[in-house]
Amino acid sequence: MNDNITLVLHHGGRFTPRASDGKVEYIGGEFDVWEDISADCLNAFILYDLVKACKKYSNIGECFWLIDKDLDFNHGLRSCTTDGDILHLVRDAFENENEINVYFHHEVDPILEEVPQMLYLECDPIRKAVENEDDLDDVPVAGHEEDVGAGEQRDAGEQMDAGKQRDGGEQRDTDAGEQRDGSEQRDTDAGEQRDGSEQRDAEAGEERDADGEERDVADSEEEKEVDSDETDAEWFINFSCMLNEVEAEVETDGYHSEELNIPISSDDEDEDVEVYPQYSQSSGVGEQKLELGMEFGTLDEFKSALREYSILMSREFKWKKNDKQRARAKCKKAFCDWEIYCAKNEVRNSFQIRTFKHNHNCCREVNNKQANRQWVVSKLEGKLRMQPTLKCVEALEYFKQEFGVHIEVTKMWRAMKEAKQLVEGNERKQYAKVFDYAHELLRSNPGSTVKINTVPSPEGPPQFQRLYICLAGYKKGFVAGCRPFIGLDGCFLKSAFGGNLLSAVGLDGNNHIYVIAYAVVDIENKDNWKWFLTLLHEDLGDYIQNGWNFMSDMQKGLIPALQEVMPGAPHRFCVLHLWKNFTKQWKSKELKGIVWQCAKSTTVAEFEGHMAHLKTINCQAWEYLNKWHKQAWTKAHFSTIPKVDNICNNTCEVFNSRILQYRCKPIITMLEEIRSYIMRTMAARKVKLSGKPGPLCPVQYKRLEKEFHFANQWTPLWCGDNMGLRYEVHMWGNKVEVNLGEWTCTCGVWQLTGMPCRHAIATITHKGGKPEDMRHEWLSIEAYNKTYQHFIEPVQGPQYWSQTQYTHPVPPHKRVQRGRPKKNRRRSVDEDNVTGHKLKRKLAEFTCGRCGQTNHNIRSCKNIGVPVRPKKYVAPSTSNEDDHLLSQDEQALNEAEEAAAHVQQDPVEINLSQPHLSQDSDMELMVNICHNKVVLSQPNLLQHSIFIYYNYSCLAFTCRSLQLLFHQ
Repeated sequence: MNDNITLVLHHGGRFTPRASDGKVEYIGGEFDVWEDISADCLNAFILYDLVKACKKYSNIGECFWLIDKDLDFNHGLRSCTTDGDILHLVRDAFENENEINVYFHHEVDPILEEVPQMLYLECDPIRKAVENEDDLDDVPVAGHEEDVGAGEQRDAGEQMDAGKQRDGGEQRDTDAGEQRDGSEQRDTDAGEQRDGSEQRDAEAGEERDADGEERDVADSEEEKEVDSDETDAEWFINFSCMLNEVEAEVETDGYHSEELNIPISSDDEDEDVEVYPQYSQSSGVGEQKLELGMEFGTLDEFKSALREYSILMSREFKWKKNDKQRARAKCKKAFCDWEIYCAKNEVRNSFQIRTFKHNHNCCREVNNKQANRQWVVSKLEGKLRMQPTLKCVEALEYFKQEFGVHIEVTKMWRAMKEAKQLVEGNERKQYAKVFDYAHELLRSNPGSTVKINTVPSPEGPPQFQRLYICLAGYKKGFVAGCRPFIGLDGCFLKSAFGGNLLSAVGLDGNNHIYVIAYAVVDIENKDNWKWFLTLLHEDLGDYIQNGWNFMSDMQKGLIPALQEVMPGAPHRFCVLHLWKNFTKQWKSKELKGIVWQCAKSTTVAEFEGHMAHLKTINCQAWEYLNKWHKQAWTKAHFSTIPKVDNICNNTCEVFNSRILQYRCKPIITMLEEIRSYIMRTMAARKVKLSGKPGPLCPVQYKRLEKEFHFANQWTPLWCGDNMGLRYEVHMWGNKVEVNLGEWTCTCGVWQLTGMPCRHAIATITHKGGKPEDMRHEWLSIEAYNKTYQHFIEPVQGPQYWSQTQYTHPVPPHKRVQRGRPKKNRRRSVDEDNVTGHKLKRKLAEFTCGRCGQTNHNIRSCKNIGVPVRPKKYVAPSTSNEDDHLLSQDEQALNEAEEAAAHVQQDPVEINLSQPHLSQDSDMELMVNICHNKVVLSQPNLLQHSIFIYYNYSCLAFTCRSLQLLFHQ
């Protein structure tokens, strides 16, 4: 499952009930889509930062998410305020194809860009919110999406002017496009500002009731207040997630003590003090602009701000003056007038921009030298925390889109490497903290097992060797409800110091993988496997009493280690790896299929039949399969205790694929990512089936339904026993025996899996029973809930760990191989290498021109000393007669090669003493080689075209006389 989610952020609008039926609607606003957001790093602060990145809002209200896109707001909306809510949000995203809709409720129309600091309420905000009816009315509309012209809905008995919309005591003039507070009303025609109560008094005198009688202004105000209170109160009760207007008003007018941009009150005594803009390092991209008079804490802050400004403006500058007290920069183009000067202000004890000519006369440039590696790293660090799977190509596009600058590929690659070290940690330094990490795991998860082994060094600190982790939640959950079936496997670590990760994985009642323990070792061998299995045996208990069954891929040293630690324990082999080794020797498709038929056979008779068929086809292939223990690779001889019929070690393979992205990280970061993944998975599965009815888990139900389809084809017949539990089930001549008392069937599937087979289902339904009631308890919902009633305790961050007194170990030595390190797994020949919509081209087998062997050419031939086979000489043909002669030569050559196979191996002397040969005659000579020499009794000058073929111990000469001269 992908750990990244997609957030659809709806912002700029608000929730309000519909007048017709009371259903909640989200009015106004817009939405942005953020993809590949890491579920592990997501929190409430990141959500608000994403909204601020969409638009510059001065005020953002409460956050909600929709648990299912098919539900309406009244039933599917949930408030998101705490970290626990974030976990539920992520869980709902995983259940909705990794996508979730998030809504932000804005209490007033959001003010974009800059907020004017001149509007402040003079009255008490709490008292005003209670007394004014304006604050209780909640129908704000986003001005850029709503047409508030004439013809809008009016309250009964009220007459409103066309082109205006009144909401309680609030009035907006859409022509002027201004937004007014509930207690303020501006008249755009006269330019006057009136108090909210005066404006309401003036408007109330113009209103008439339905009969045309004038109403008292006070009575009208009281009735409107009561109606507004009752309506809003009723809506707040029905929809508990709606915001409180009073608290929102106080929060809007409040301030945070950590912010420096505190508004200046009119009560300040120093009214003559000049106020200058302050630089803020926490500003986002493009939010902070340089201004004349802006103050900085240090000169380095000014240089950093100038670098950001230069990159965003796509212009380069050069320093004219740069010391500890001042800095002057000018545009790199000589004809450009842009200039900035910053110096220290002794009075205010700060650095201030004294001169700033902000207009550029030059053109923009995409390649900016100010975007050096340190600056790129600073920007990548935050990006990698939000998007850990960011690739180098994606980072290049990110800088183009966000900053408008082009970064070189080599610079980006180095910056990515350095930024990942800042985010994930230094690989060498993390080995020195393994003891502190182990102590934190034992502190936070009592009852866990964490073991560390090191190799002592007389000249320095010890060297890390291996680390074993089995948390209390892992082993308690496995023993409580999982089947006694454990998969063992190891995988390579792709970090700088390498190593292997050994794992033990089980199966829960719903056939989900359940991680029991894992270990990091320096190398995969018998000693490390024996150490791992010994600790695993101590954690899980006696293997004979609990009936543990194991399955592996025949890893290095695993089989002898398992026999030493747990002798006699049932051990299965992964048939896929057995089949791969088989196909390396026998390529026949028929033989490949027979291997799987033998492995899937559930009865001994069926297995023996397939093996006998294999023996008739290929006796050597039969001997290869027959040498393996039948209890290790065929269902017919499996142990029936674990109620698992797996013939492939898919449990470990699934776990290895889930942690693939973590295996290239430093050791502590990798272990924490694995622990977080297991904790997150266990918590999600605990909630997933918590209220699921029925005796069976969903996956087992699906398997039972497939057997139901075939059960209709079988007919049960009672044999007449006194208990009425034994039946003979037949179909078209096939007969099996079903015993409902012992839960057995001739096919062996019921005993092997714990689920009724098709024959048993036909018998149970014939008696009027339910097949799901006759399943093993390990496949039930109760066993599943027992498994996940245990959980993993939270672990603190490295900054809160206790410092142990152990000597810090150093990383293990890694044997570095030649070439670039490979991170992708090498696929075998038989694996499906289909990628995209095209098949990869597979070259035919080719032969070396020197030695005649396959799979290499003459350039890469390593058979030194072997004579080179010359290419065939083909004379240029000028007529059809020459082509006919050439074909005759080829035919003669083939006949000569066939005759060479029957020639005796004794040396032969060639006597070329014939007086003359005509040009049309052909001479064929078969010559055997003796110590690579040919004996000629009378050598003559021979001008002839010769085709030479070297075939192990023979030379075949085929000669066609073009011009033959013999001299005495």
